[in-house]
Amino acid sequence: MYIEHGFSTIVFAKSIGKNFYINQNVTIGTGRGGNPTIGDNVRVGANSVIIGNIFVADDVKVGAGAVLNFEVPKGSTVISQKCRVI
Repeated sequence: MYIEHGFSTIVFAKSIGKNFYINQNVTIGTGRGGNPTIGDNVRVGANSVIIGNIFVADDVKVGAGAVLNFEVPKGSTVISQKCRVI
C-alpha cells in the first residue's frame, strides 16, 4: 500500500489487495449495505469516493474526483464527468 499525500484520506474497506496506491482526500467507506473490497494493483486518484458493498477488480484506475458506487471489471479506468458551465 502506498499513500501519496495522505491528508484527509479515509479508508474503511473489507479488504485491499497488493500494490494499492491512493492519493489525498479520498474516502473509501460504508454505503449500500457494506464496505468495498479492493483488488490488486488498484490506483485511486485525489478527491475520489468509493462507497458501498462493491468489488473493485484488479488493475483498476479511479481518476481524480470520481464517485464510484458500482462494481468495476478488471482493467477498467473510471473517471468523473466532464466539467461544464451552467
